[in-house]
Amino acid sequence: MVKTNEMKKLKTNRMKKLIIILAVVFAGLASSAQTLVYNSIGFQYTPMVHEICKELDINTTVYLTYTIKDVKGYVHKAPHAYIIYVNPSEINFKDVIAHELVHVWQYETGRLVGHESFYDIKKGRYTEDSLIFEKEARTLGRKLYKKYK
Repeated sequence: MVKTNEMKKLKTNRMKKLIIILAVVFAGLASSAQTLVYNSIGFQYTPMVHEICKELDINTTVYLTYTIKDVKGYVHKAPHAYIIYVNPSEINFKDVIAHELVHVWQYETGRLVGHESFYDIKKGRYTEDSLIFEKEARTLGRKLYKKYK
C-alpha cells in the first residue's frame, strides 16, 4: 500500500512538472537566437546540452524532463520548442540526451518530419522508415556523448 501511494505521488509530481513545461511551450514564450534549456532532470546535464546544440547549430528551446514510458527516451516536437523525455531508470542519461538531441537536429534541418511514432510497440522494434534516422542518431549521438560527457 505504501509503494502504491509513493508511486502515485511520484507520478503526480511528474505530471505537475510536465504541465508547467507544456504551458510555457504552448504559450510561445520561447523564441531565442540561442538554445534555451529548461531542465527538470538535473542541471548537471545543461552544459552538455548547450555544447551539443552549439555544435549541431540548434537554436531553439529544449526542455528536459522524465517519462514513465517503457523507453530510454524520446523527443516531442512542440510549437517553438522540443521536449526531450528520459526514463528515470536509465543509467546513462547523457547518452540518451545526446541521441535525442540528434533527433532535434534532424527535425530542425527538415530531415525528420512529422509527429508519427517510428517505434512499433507491438513488434518491439523500429519501423523500416525510421532506421536511417535511428542509425544516424545512434552514431552521431554516441560521438557527441563521448566528446561532451
